[in-house]
Amino acid sequence: MTIAVMAMLVVGALASTHGSEAQRRRRPSRAAASPTPPVAPEGMIYIPGGTFTMGHPDVENAQPVTITVEPYFIDRTEVTVAAFAECVEHGPCRGYVIPPHPHPELFTDQKERRFLEAQCTWGKPGLDNHPINCVTWDQARQYCEFRRVRLPTEAQWEFAARGTDGRLYPWGNEDVTDSTRGNFADQAQLRLMTEAGVPPGSPYPFDDGYGATAPVASYSAGASAFGAEPSPHTIPSAARMA
Repeated sequence: MTIAVMAMLVVGALASTHGSEAQRRRRPSRAAASPTPPVAPEGMIYIPGGTFTMGHPDVENAQPVTITVEPYFIDRTEVTVAAFAECVEHGPCRGYVIPPHPHPELFTDQKERRFLEAQCTWGKPGLDNHPINCVTWDQARQYCEFRRVRLPTEAQWEFAARGTDGRLYPWGNEDVTDSTRGNFADQAQLRLMTEAGVPPGSPYPFDDGYGATAPVASYSAGASAFGAEPSPHTIPSAARMA
């Protein structure tokens, strides 16, 4: 359908060049119409593709490089616990258990390790609409196979978040000033860490009421220019080529 529309637009543009010079002078010029974006599958958004600068000079091991991505679809939000549960109940994720932390040697304080493992959302009442986390790459891949999609590449994920204008954050270049743009380490997390006896670090002064994960789509003010609401703390969204 999309190819046919694009072909008709090209043919129409070529046909308009025929006729006498006088006729062409009399005709008002018309801007070429943009192809209609394809309809995205439910829960996904269309990313038109393009060329952008991936990485940032101030980020270690992320030096800028120019990348071109083809059009694709990506989940608007993170994968929810409820969505992952369908794969556990009816697909290749059957038998899923929360995996141990992949790098236990990083923890000098076992309280911190237990605190982080306690934030896993699987099997917790009332968290069906929260992002699924604590999954391995293979478990995430199995979920994508169940949905007949795949994990986005690093370039696709970053392009959906940053677009072509080189912004620092999905919402733009403004620093974090409140709790409307994402699930950050704030006063709600400070309370949770204090109760667990874990050093709190330097949390933000605001409070979104969620010490750990929050329901998906809770921070629409932090969405990207394409409407994606990615989070660096959970299983990546699924992708599908357009």
